[in-house]
Amino acid sequence: LEVYGIEPRLNEHGVHEDNVKSILDKIQQGTAESIPFPDNHFQIVYSSHSLEHFSDLAKGLSEMNRVLDQNGIA
Repeated sequence: LEVYGIEPRLNEHGVHEDNVKSILDKIQQGTAESIPFPDNHFQIVYSSHSLEHFSDLAKGLSEMNRVLDQNGIA
């Protein structure tokens, strides 16, 4: 199992890849509205306490669906 994360402002507020190694395998700069991964990439997409921060909720949910494998779980 590999765990990935996205963060719109890396290196701000203490968010840096070295600080999240214990829970994430990789963190990339990106937003929910433009997830930096290819289509059908993940078996599970999980978001916690973040929907209220999306600048465009419909686009963010669409992107989550785009990167989710057709048999995946969100």
